[in-house]
Amino acid sequence: RGFARWGYDRSKALADYGSAVGDLLRTMQDLRHDVALAYISVLEAKAQLEVSREAVRRFQALLDEANELASLKVVPEYQLLPAQMEAELRRSEENSSRQILATRLLRLAALSGDVDGIEVIADPSFLVLEAGRVSALEVASADEAASRRGAYRRLLSLMEGARAELRKAE
Repeated sequence: RGFARWGYDRSKALADYGSAVGDLLRTMQDLRHDVALAYISVLEAKAQLEVSREAVRRFQALLDEANELASLKVVPEYQLLPAQMEAELRRSEENSSRQILATRLLRLAALSGDVDGIEVIADPSFLVLEAGRVSALEVASADEAASRRGAYRRLLSLMEGARAELRKAE
């Protein structure tokens, strides 16, 4: 009877350990997913900042041209106001894009554990080139794919622990 109880307790302890390993795996998979999403959002923010900078350059060139036309008295000066407002709006959008990028870089740094901040050098075209070099992944069966997930492994361990408890109670 003593050895049987020891065996059941050992089975329960192993199941608890398996459950903890499943929790750890799930946490690692969630973190990897969160870092990938944060990285993608940083790339998106970098692209948006570049678009905003280009818009500022375009509207500044238009404003400069409008100022020159006004100085030559080709157009009245009051017609400069809409162009000035538009240029200021674009500068405001550029500042907003810069702040969004900084926030997303901080989020990525926090997720990666880098307290000094992080800089993403790669641009989206680099990712497209790298993705083209990677061979296609093999399609896994549902059972095989599930067996790689931490939550699934935790559930299996909990079931094993419950079975050990049931054997102990019998």
